[in-house]
Amino acid sequence: MSTDPYAEEFVPEAKRTTRVNVRCGNCGRLLAEKVTAPWRIKCSRCKCVNESAALSAPARSLGGKAMKRVAAARRGDGRQQ
Repeated sequence: MSTDPYAEEFVPEAKRTTRVNVRCGNCGRLLAEKVTAPWRIKCSRCKCVNESAALSAPARSLGGKAMKRVAAARRGDGRQQ
């Protein structure tokens, strides 16, 4: 087990990403007004665990269907081409 689970010794606090008004991804409840990554918050209403993206997440390529879904979501129309 790591003694520094949030990698605080590697990334200075001034360079971490800060989010304002973090809401639950499931029910929309306001979880925090200001939070600096990395964070992990459990919603008291629906018990959903919300967390920041990993700092060093490996990049992975998406398959054909997943790429079409991402493109449709970015367009906002919900249809696939």
